[in-house]
Amino acid sequence: MAESGPFYQELTLEPEIIGGAVPGVARMPNGDIMAVWSDTENVLGARSSDAGVSWSGAEVLAPSVDGDPALLSARRGTALHFSKGEMIMGEGGDAPRYRRSTLFRMGSDDSGRTFGPASRIVTGNLYNGHANEGIELRDGTLVLPCYYVRNLEGGGEVYEREMVCVSSVLTSTDGGSSWQSGGDVRLPEDPNGADEPTVVELNDGDLLMIVRSTRGRHYQSRSSDRGATWSDPVPTLLVASNTPAALHRLSFEPSAVVAVWTSTPYVGAMNRYPLSVAISYDECVSWAHHRILTNPGCQVSYPGVTSADDGTILVVWQQWLAKTFHFPPYTSIRVRLKCARFSEEWLREGSPL
Repeated sequence: MAESGPFYQELTLEPEIIGGAVPGVARMPNGDIMAVWSDTENVLGARSSDAGVSWSGAEVLAPSVDGDPALLSARRGTALHFSKGEMIMGEGGDAPRYRRSTLFRMGSDDSGRTFGPASRIVTGNLYNGHANEGIELRDGTLVLPCYYVRNLEGGGEVYEREMVCVSSVLTSTDGGSSWQSGGDVRLPEDPNGADEPTVVELNDGDLLMIVRSTRGRHYQSRSSDRGATWSDPVPTLLVASNTPAALHRLSFEPSAVVAVWTSTPYVGAMNRYPLSVAISYDECVSWAHHRILTNPGCQVSYPGVTSADDGTILVVWQQWLAKTFHFPPYTSIRVRLKCARFSEEWLREGSPL
């Protein structure tokens, strides 16, 4: 039975992961909710058949993969997308230097219970990544938000802090068998470029993209041709740390879009808390209600967001186990995988952004 009235519940899906995790979450075609993440050795998944009240144990979905996973749930099937990269680990736990990264896709015709073999998505770029779920448009087109690293196009290696990113989308009109690269979204005034995009379809068929930046807030761009070209990015109302946001459409009629992001102005790499959520009823022009989702006093970042058949909104994120204002050695990072489930009524108790 669906819960009524305002409610909020926070759960722990995985108590400790070494090395950080970038989680994703989506509603499967059969109505189950599926969460995915990487533990630096494998891509793992867990599922819920009761709108996030209870969850299965974690199982390996893609072995020997340490890249960021993302789901794309569509009417014709589900896909798990992930990246596999080449890097050089620093000595003494120093940050790695990155060389290249390739995107892969594994399809499923049973709502993510089993997946087929991985196939490579050819983009023409050397270093490719993503941090958010793909979407299916109303006309059946699949859209996967992604980015590439411009200063690795000629080869070489860079630290993550040196990456200059360009955001884009990959689109497919044949259920994911083939993919076309969209146009570029760039932030030339940002030293790290336009990074780790999230995308939502608007009521008029346009696409809205929000990108991560170091400018103290997220930026947005719009496409009226399914991602082939994009408008120049402009600042959003979302004051933000340098970490990605996540968008999810609850409904077209009436229009309702949810955004989740780390809502502290950027003053350094690690000030990534609190985690906020907001809802828009006017196609992301304004945000009618806003609430702090969680604020544990340590990094809470890389959210994923979806909704269950009964309207429950679900958000997953990584939560660091220690407060730090610098990037520790990779081998000492410990994170907890968290999930919140709440009603739109709970969110509507918040004030305008």
